[in-house]
Amino acid sequence: MRCNRFKLLAFLSALGMVAATGPPAPQPPVELTTLAGRRVSGALVELSADRATINEKGKEVRIPLPEVLDVRAVRPKPAVPPDPRRPELTLTDGTRFYWTGLRVADRIVSVETAQLGKFTIPLSAVSSIRLAQIDRQLTDAWKDLAAREVNQDLLVIAKGNILDHLDGTVGTIDAGTIHFVLDGEERTAKREKLFGIVYARRNAEGGKPVCEISTVGGDLLKAQSVAWNDGQLKVGMLGGASLVVPAEQVLTLDFSAGKVRYLSQLEPREVKYTPFFDQVWTYCRDRPRDGGSLRLGNKEYARGLWIHSRTFLKYRLSGDYRRFQTVMGIDQAVAPLGNVHVVIS
Repeated sequence: MRCNRFKLLAFLSALGMVAATGPPAPQPPVELTTLAGRRVSGALVELSADRATINEKGKEVRIPLPEVLDVRAVRPKPAVPPDPRRPELTLTDGTRFYWTGLRVADRIVSVETAQLGKFTIPLSAVSSIRLAQIDRQLTDAWKDLAAREVNQDLLVIAKGNILDHLDGTVGTIDAGTIHFVLDGEERTAKREKLFGIVYARRNAEGGKPVCEISTVGGDLLKAQSVAWNDGQLKVGMLGGASLVVPAEQVLTLDFSAGKVRYLSQLEPREVKYTPFFDQVWTYCRDRPRDGGSLRLGNKEYARGLWIHSRTFLKYRLSGDYRRFQTVMGIDQAVAPLGNVHVVIS
């Protein structure tokens, strides 16, 4: 009986080991677009520094990474837009995280986010930290301060609808206080009293991102390296930091940097507008005339041109491009008022 019981326990133990291994990680459905305009839909099998592999209807399709324009997650329903007012961490390369927990010690920033978990970033890669939630009245003022080239760190304070700042050197940031040097004296301040911090970029690190990753939570990652493995996207960040993005959090992988140019990034060689009743409607880049985001249907576009009818734009392309692609439509706010005829030549 002892021998049989031993065998039974060993057999159950072996079953437990098999069960713990579990099924392989699911491969997320995606749509990959190449520079040539080809679209491949299926499960993402592999993503490396050399290629992307898609399982399309049972057949593996391999595309060299230099030929990949973007990879988009296919979802049964659109993701709920995240709240952009949340506290924010921005890196010198434009990476943006919305954080729920943050500390700074020994030139290392420890970050916690709701979607990406915990990770660390070298302080030398950080451009700014917004500690408080933001509203529309302070958005432009914060963007202006965060974009400044400064010789000292800025400790930003909100006074009603105005942002003011002190020049100093920021040190440790813990759960409740911020330690800094102001006019040669060491001081502390409660985190809740400060709106944000803009760091002097004397030792800002460079690096050319290979991919721009958009997440369901609203984060924007400029990745130095990406690799798909076991149902997770492993991302190498500026300054040598690394983190893992779960498959369900990935919206898009944009590899277009250095491969494509948007018309909104180019200066027109010539602009003409024929006004109605002496009212001039100047074309806008990456936003509509009255502000906000460019939208067609239920989709929002980060890049694009807002153009009124009877507008003529002329660009010099100099033979540097091999394909032109566009999506066009009428702003929903004015769609019921008429139609427009567009000519591209």
